[in-house]
This record gives sequence, C-alpha cells and structure tokens, in this order.
Amino acid sequence: RTSIIHSDGNDYNILVSPCNRWHQRVSGLIDFGDMVHSQTINEVAIACAYALMGKTDPLTAAVHVVAGYHRELAITDAELSVLFDLICMRLCTSVCHSAHQIRMAPDNPYLLISQQPAWDLLFTLEKIHPSFAEATFRDACGLDPVPRNRQIVDWLADHQSAFAPVLNANISTDKPPVIDLSVDTPLLGAGPQKDDPTAMARLIFRELEDAGSRVGIGRYNEVRLIYTSDTFKVDTDAAPEYRTVHLGLDLFAQPGEPVHAFMEGHVHSVHNNCGHQDYGPTIVLAHQTDNGLPFFSLHGHLAASSLEGLRPGEAVAAGQQIGVIGTPSENGGWAPHLHFQLIVDLLDLGAGFPGVARPSQRRVWTALCPDPSIVVGLDIAPPTARTRH
Repeated sequence: RTSIIHSDGNDYNILVSPCNRWHQRVSGLIDFGDMVHSQTINEVAIACAYALMGKTDPLTAAVHVVAGYHRELAITDAELSVLFDLICMRLCTSVCHSAHQIRMAPDNPYLLISQQPAWDLLFTLEKIHPSFAEATFRDACGLDPVPRNRQIVDWLADHQSAFAPVLNANISTDKPPVIDLSVDTPLLGAGPQKDDPTAMARLIFRELEDAGSRVGIGRYNEVRLIYTSDTFKVDTDAAPEYRTVHLGLDLFAQPGEPVHAFMEGHVHSVHNNCGHQDYGPTIVLAHQTDNGLPFFSLHGHLAASSLEGLRPGEAVAAGQQIGVIGTPSENGGWAPHLHFQLIVDLLDLGAGFPGVARPSQRRVWTALCPDPSIVVGLDIAPPTARTRH
C-alpha cells in the first residue's frame, strides 16, 4: 500500500505534554520536511529504526511499535514480510546519508547524533534472522507467527501411523511415566538435584523403575528452572530473562539406547555442542511433506560415537538407527535422555538451534517448533496452569 507518510518519526520530532503527575503523552509531531508519498509500511520501519537505537533487546522494542501501529491501522501480511528488511535498510540509508553530510559539513555535531547508534544497531540486527523477526511481528499483531506450522502439523497427524519408533521401546503403547520438571515439580524439591546430573538421573530412573518402564517422558512446552547456565540468560532493557520454555520432548532412557529416524529424510547437520548444559552431540535430519514443505527433527544429548557415521546430505531411511543416547559426561551434563524436537524453520542455525525459549517469545518459538508428541504417538496432558506464562 502507498500513502503520504511523515517519513521521519523519531524522538527529536515528537512533542509531549504532562499527563498527571508521573506521565507524559504525545501531543504533536513536527518537522514535515521529509514527508513523501511512499509505501505505507515505511512509516513503521522508520519509526522502528529510531525506537530501536540504544536498546539491548531491539526486537522487543520493535514489537511495541508494531503492535501499537497495528491497533490503529492493520498491517498486511505482505508488509509484515518486508518490515525487518525495511528497518535495516532505513539504518543503512541513515549511516550513508550521515557520512555524506559530515563530509559536506564536518563542523556540524547534529549530523553525528544517530550515526554511531545506527551502526551499533545494524550489527545487533545482523544477528537476528529475518524469518524470526517476521514471526515476532506477526505475533505482535495477533496473527499466527508461522502459518506453515499448521500445514506441517496437519500432515504429521494424517501420517502418524506410518512413523517409525524413535526408540526401541514402544512409547505409544507402553504408556511411560511423565517426569515432571516444571517450575512447581515435587520431584526435584529445593535441593541441589537440578544442578547435579547424577542426583537428577537417580531421581528420574527411580521414577521409571517404580513405573516398570524403560522410558520416561519430559514434556514439551514446559517451563523449567533447571537451565542455570549463563548460556540461558538473555539481557533485556528491563531485567535479565532466562530461556526456560522447553521446545522438545525428552525421552529418558539408559545410555546406549538406540535412537532411530522417525521417517525418511537426509542428514542436515551433525555437531557436538559440548558446552555445559548444552545439547552435547546433536544430529539434525531434514524431511519434507508430500507436497514439498520442509521441516526438521533435532536429536540432542547423544553419545559422541553417534557423530562418527553420518555426513550432511546422507540419505536416512525411516527406522534407521542414527545414534545412541549419551552419558552425562558427553551429553552436556544431563541425566541420560534424548531431546527430540521438531522444527519448521531452522533459521540457518543448524544443530545449534535452541531447545528452550524465552517466556516472552513463547508463542513464536512454539510455532517454529510444534509438539513432537504427535510423532511418537503420545497424548500427554499439557503442563499445569501454574507453569504457564
């Protein structure tokens, strides 16, 4: 869509007036010298470019601008698909224009006001995948963050009976126990178990023994407090936020338990994420639906030997063994289990794709990573309301 836009919505061009004792409200806009007839969405992109400068967590700042604009004038799908690129291009235009003006008027300090913040922001935005930004903006507008998710989930549901078991145990018929690792779990208590893989493994496998099962289930979309490494800490413009929402399904079993591909595909990536509380040895397989929609399955916390026989691009058959479950000494320091995760868009992250998400971005990440229970034939009650954000 095109319209007349102000084209320079920034904090230097906004008038504010007092609004009760502690607040101010926007009362006017000045400086219409840049007003043009252009794409309407450019107004949002320009305002975002300025609003994001100096922010530790710029995408969250953009969400507020996008959501507010959308409430007044609905943003279309096509506009949302290019908004992130337009924000970046506004910043590119800004730094190029400033460089030119500074050469023309080197003694004018006003020309330097936004140059360095714009460069800093560009380097920060470079680390954000455009598809993730689009999904975040769609969510801010109350839209389905990843529309392709529904098509893939529906296809998986229709073909569920054809999938091979991920582990040798027949999970769908054995009814394995659910291992509660949520915020209010009684399993871990207030002791050090959540930080000690040996103690946690002892508790978990005691639960399996009591249930007479070889496998235990850790729930998808469960909020947990066991992710204590700084790897899970995210600095924001308010307070630090930890990634706590589990995006996969945990299948607890003894080390050496074989892991199989649930359907045909090919090896996308293999990598040993060897940091503390990371995935350890990880294999990502690429699949596609009958009509060509791509998606992926991630298998984390494997044994190091699992990485020796597979190469990216290699074809994998349904039911083919791709590895075995690893020990705490090689799987990132966790109780032995397979982290099994479905992904509809890898965001170019490969085997480093996150397995837990920020609560504030929960809808976006769960849209990118649908519930794997549909693949293994489980019908698991969702986490309790107390663990939801």
